This record gives sequence, structure tokens and C-alpha cells, in this order.
Amino acid sequence: MEKRKINYGGQMVDAQSLEFKTAGEEWNEYWLADGSTVKVKLVVLDIVRVDGRFDANDDPVYLVKSQNVVQIHAPSKLRKNAGEEQ
Repeated sequence: MEKRKINYGGQMVDAQSLEFKTAGEEWNEYWLADGSTVKVKLVVLDIVRVDGRFDANDDPVYLVKSQNVVQIHAPSKLRKNAGEEQ
């Protein structure tokens, strides 16, 4: 665990960067009214535990840095060159 300072609620506070193993990264899939499918997956990049801070359930506060990965599958009629021969 690496100790470092982070901005939490406008204050610089002590936190610990935690190593983690990914148990799974599932895709969330959404079917749109226009026939497209949007798939989104959250990928965690970093997790830190804020020293001495607790939530309403008395659990320690964790901050998660993540990135969304998005895939779009649109029907051919919606694509830029719809109707043109390729």
C-alpha cells in the first residue's frame, strides 16, 4: 500500500492506494429505439482508501478512478455512408 495525499472534499488528506485483482468486468448492454446497441464496461484504474474518513454506515471511504469503455453497434441505415456502395 502506497500512502499519498489526495483532494477529498476540497481538502488535501492522507490516503492509501490499494492493490486489487479484477474479479470480473462485465458489459452492460442497452438496446436503443433506433436499432443500435450500446455496450458499456467500467474499468477500474485505481482504488484509494481515505484515512480516518467513514461513510454513513461507518464503512471506510474508498475512491475509485475508472474509465468507461463503450462499443456502439449501429444498423447500416444509420452509418455515415448509408445507402452508398462500398
